[in-house]
Amino acid sequence: MPVLRLRLTPNQRAYTELTTRRNYLIGPKGEGKTMGAVCSMFAHAGRQDSKHLPIRAAIIRDTHENFQAHTVASLKRNFPNVFTFKNDYHKFEADSIEGLSFGVNDL
Repeated sequence: MPVLRLRLTPNQRAYTELTTRRNYLIGPKGEGKTMGAVCSMFAHAGRQDSKHLPIRAAIIRDTHENFQAHTVASLKRNFPNVFTFKNDYHKFEADSIEGLSFGVNDL
């Protein structure tokens, strides 16, 4: 996996360094939640033995429409050509990561 060198805020760095099994981020628009979450996924994948890859992840937003409009746009802007999306953006993949996305209205 390539090395990502990113400048993180103290809160993003703390979140990225968590080793608990389930984590979540809540905050106002523009606080860096997407960046922190993505860095955390890659950091978690980097800590795993290759036999446990890919890791599985999920992103839950208020609506799937907002996931597409805001989170996907942020991922494409900040991590160009890193993520691929399938099934109307309900599935995403990156190096060593497989994920699902949901809006609360999907559950």
